[in-house]
This record gives sequence, structure tokens and C-alpha cells, in this order.
Amino acid sequence: MKKTIIRILFIVIVLSQPSISATPFKRLNINTFQSIQLWKLSQLYGCARYFAPNSHIDNLDWYGVIENNVRDLLLTTSESQADSLLLNRFSVLIPNLRFVDKVNIQNQEAVAPFYIKATTLNTGFQKSPTTSRLIKIEYNQLQIPQYYHIQLSPGLFAVYSIITDSVQNETNALLQLKKDSKYKWEKHFYISPYYRLANAIITGAYIQHFYAYFEEDRLSENWEDEMKKYFCQVASCSSYPEYLNASYKHYAHVNDGHLFVMNGYSKPEAVFGKYQPIYYPQIVLGAAEDECIYVKNCPPNCEIKKGDKILTINGREVKELIDEKKLYVSAATEAARIGKVLDMFLFQSFKKDSVISLKVQRKDLEQLDYSIYINKGDNHLSENEAFISSVKEGIWKINPCMENGVNYKEFSMYIEQFNKAKGLIIDLRGYPNPCILPILSHFIDSTAMVGRILTPTFYAPDHKYVDYQITENSIWGVHPSTEPYQRNWEYEKPVSIKINTPVYFLTDRNAISFGETVLELIKNHRIGIIIGKPTSGTNGDAIILKSPSMGYIFTGYKFLNHNGSLHHGIGVIPDVECQQKLSDIQNGEDTFVKKACELILKNEQSIPASTGQ
Repeated sequence: MKKTIIRILFIVIVLSQPSISATPFKRLNINTFQSIQLWKLSQLYGCARYFAPNSHIDNLDWYGVIENNVRDLLLTTSESQADSLLLNRFSVLIPNLRFVDKVNIQNQEAVAPFYIKATTLNTGFQKSPTTSRLIKIEYNQLQIPQYYHIQLSPGLFAVYSIITDSVQNETNALLQLKKDSKYKWEKHFYISPYYRLANAIITGAYIQHFYAYFEEDRLSENWEDEMKKYFCQVASCSSYPEYLNASYKHYAHVNDGHLFVMNGYSKPEAVFGKYQPIYYPQIVLGAAEDECIYVKNCPPNCEIKKGDKILTINGREVKELIDEKKLYVSAATEAARIGKVLDMFLFQSFKKDSVISLKVQRKDLEQLDYSIYINKGDNHLSENEAFISSVKEGIWKINPCMENGVNYKEFSMYIEQFNKAKGLIIDLRGYPNPCILPILSHFIDSTAMVGRILTPTFYAPDHKYVDYQITENSIWGVHPSTEPYQRNWEYEKPVSIKINTPVYFLTDRNAISFGETVLELIKNHRIGIIIGKPTSGTNGDAIILKSPSMGYIFTGYKFLNHNGSLHHGIGVIPDVECQQKLSDIQNGEDTFVKKACELILKNEQSIPASTGQ
């Protein structure tokens, strides 16, 4: 939602760090019994850290606490022994904690006033992705119960008092726990399976309790099983690439286009860490009609050419390999998932100077074999395109999604010509520069507000008793350029001229987050015709989890369309569907732009001359 380009943040974070040495990992084999006990531990951790009415645990060294429990829990040999250990350890942290079967659970509504732990999310680069504080509730509007229960295993529930009548003093037991739980950060701490298990528990809790679309993705149906598998995988992995791939695959179950597992590790409070080198061939791929995969961009001196159709990779059919790589990708729609594979995962290698064999088909149907070296730190290639260009007589194209050379001042210099044009095309197939807001102000007569951004406050685990509010910060929009400018509009002052020329917007799965906010605003307020394919279906403010290893970005705030309907997993549906054609690409043309020009010329012919258009 906010104007943060995740890919650029990734590059800045990674390239500023030295690479990880090939230090051997210590490994553990986790059996089914042990994975069940680790799941119990993760359940109790979430309750204790975020949802227990204890104001004295915020400065607890959670890595020390959880790793100590992991080590001791893996030594237990029976359910009763494990349950006794967990009950004893977490009773220090969670008031009135009991383990019971379901028959004994009583769940009466709490009588206000009372105190309860409220957890909110912090967007952007913050020290912590969450803030938890004990607050006083005067009116129990959410009908929060006095006691909360969470299932630990079949037939076993943890029950505790989720509220308290008064702020309690810190106990001697908790003071002693703080002294005994200081984590010792070794140089290569990540090689320890106990650390990796503790980290899996701590980082996994953010998805379970705070990911915006946990219920919409139906994660409650399989998250427990996936966490148990993840415990086994991270404990037994033998190298950092294996650890990274296990994490990619685990978080791919979250259908979140924002979700990006961050490569590398660093000790808490460290300025720099290290990262695992990943290499690419600097070939950008695209998807055209009939599931065709083609070369979208490549260096000018490359034997591969733009428009080449990819037939096989290392002798394997492209679709087969994409289906395999999709298992490592988190995205909200199928098109966005395939797009992420093409953008990042299809050609990546942990080994520099790896060689891939490609069979391609040219425009003349000639099939050629090429060997491509994978030796670049990223696969990013800049497009050689002007911010503003004339595509046909009387038709202008504006691309605010370019990385460089985009600014409102240049746009304003063309306004007179735009007003005389037959039509304008604004390309939103990407992440737009903020100048898109003053640009849009020229095409509206009344204020165009954004969709609904819901800010959550969490009072209980598993997305139960969440208070969603539309805060003042999330209420904003684009105002007509002809209105008197106000500084709180959060974009630069536009020239006070209305543009009456018909405008057409291009989009596809590359539009994400802020780009989708803009497109939903355009669609709802009928600013112009949207052409292309559905957007990525990913919106809402992103949260950055900075973890010692395997941190990630995820969506924390919900976004709904103006009418209250779901945006997640659907995106903005274009008014006119359009699919890229390989034949156009091979002829140096853009199918989307061709379609827009066709509609502009058709619209011009249908307007009577007396209108002056």
C-alpha cells in the first residue's frame, strides 16, 4: 500500500553485506512426537508474548527462552512429561494457565472494566514489527471472554485468563527467568538446529496471528501441519541454501504477493550481517497468450534475443519447471505466482557460473540451442523507454512506473499538448512513482478517495477478537487539480488545468500494493478505461520482520474495495481484457498499447465533430 519498492530495499540490504561462508550445519532429525511438542511450544509462545495480560515480559529475551525450551522439550519421551514441562515453564508468563480437555472449558464474557494486552503492527523499518501494551477496556464491545483457550493437540487445550482486573507486579520467578534466558549469539549461530527451531517458532507466529488474510487464505486448515513439517526441515538442513529453500517453500503456503523471505543473517543490533550469494543470468522473461514464455529483455550483446520463445530449460519443458518452482513462491493469484517464478526463481542458482541450456524458437520458427552463464548478482535490466512518448499521431503514452526520469514537472510541460490529443495512455504495469497522484488530479472533477484500509488491533490469538478501524492516516485521496492546493494532500502541487482528453490505463500482474490502490481508485471513480490483465491481488500496508535469519515482509493491514468487497486474491479487473501476443513482441510491438490505440481511434470516430473533440 505505501510507496515502498520491496525489490530495491532487498538490493540495498543484500549488497551491503558480505557473503556467508560455507560453514557446515549441525543437524537434528525431528520425529513426529517431537514436532507435536514443538507445535505446542509455538502455541504457548504466541499466547505468552502477544496475548497474556503481563506487562513485564516485553523485554524478555525470547530467543533465549524459546531455545532453552526447545532443547529441554526434545529430551522428553512422553506426552505427560512434555506437558508438565510446558505448563511449568509458561505458568511464569501466562496468568492462571491450565491444561484441560475440551469438556472442561468455560468461556464467559469478561465484565468491563478490565486490562488486556493489545497488539498493533508497525509498518516500514521499525525495531519491532509489533507493539504490545496493556490497556484498560471500559466497554467490552468485542465481547472478549474472561478466559481464552487454544488447542495444543487433539484433546488438550491451554486455558488462561486473557484479562486482568489490575496491573500485576513482576514476580520473582519472572525476574529469575530473565536472568537465566540471555541468548549467547555465537559467530555462526544459524548453524545450530536449536536456533533454527527457535527462529521458526518466533517468525512463524507473525503469520499465524497477524497476517492480514490468514482466514481468507484458509491457513487455519493447514498451518499446524505446515509448521510441523517446517520444524523437521530446518532442523535437518545441511547448508544455508537448503535452509533458505526450506523457508521459501514453507512461506509459499501464504498467498501474499508482499511476502518476501529475506536472504541473509545478522546478530540483533548488528549494523551489517551476511548473505547467501544468489546468481542470475540477466534475462528477463514474460508470459504471453497460450502460456507462452518468452524473452522480455536481455543485454544487447546477448545471443538470446527479445521475443525468443523458451521451449526447454536444461532439457525440461518450461511449464513443468515453472510448476515445480511455484512451490517456492508466495503470491495472491496464479498469474502473480507464475510472474514471481519468471522474475526471480526460474534461473536462480546458489553457484556462480552455473550453466543452463536453453532451446528457443525464433520468429521464423527456427529452433536454436544456447548455453547461458548464471553469474550476476541480480536479474534486473533497465528498460530504455521514455517517461513520455508519442506512439501515434495524437496519442501519447506516459509511463510513471519507470525507475528513473519520472517526475510531475516534466508531465506538466506537456499538458497543453495532452489537451489537444486524441487520447492518452498511462502505463501502470508496475509500481508507479508517487507523481501518479498529481497526474490523476488533472482528469477528475471531484475528489477521488482510495479504498478501505483497515488497521487492526489484536486482542487474542489466531485472529480472534480483532478490532479493525479506518484510521485518519488511511483516509486520503486525489483532489481535482483545479481546487486550491492543500499541503496535507501528500503530493506535489499540480498545475490548475483540467485535461479533458480520454485516458486509458494499462495494467497486469505487475501492479501491486500502491499500484493497485491507484488502479482501484481509477476504476471506482471511472477516471478512464483500464486495459490488460488483473492486477496481483495484493494490497494493504506491509510489515517488515527483521529477524536474525529468515526474516520476511508480509501484509499486515487489510485493503477492501470501495464497495467493501474483497480485493485480496482478485485484484483490479480491467474493463477490457488483453493478453500479450508473442507475434507482437517479435515485431517490436506492445499488444496492450495497440489495443489502447485501437480504442482511442474508435472512440474518436464515434464522437460527433460538433463536440470539438
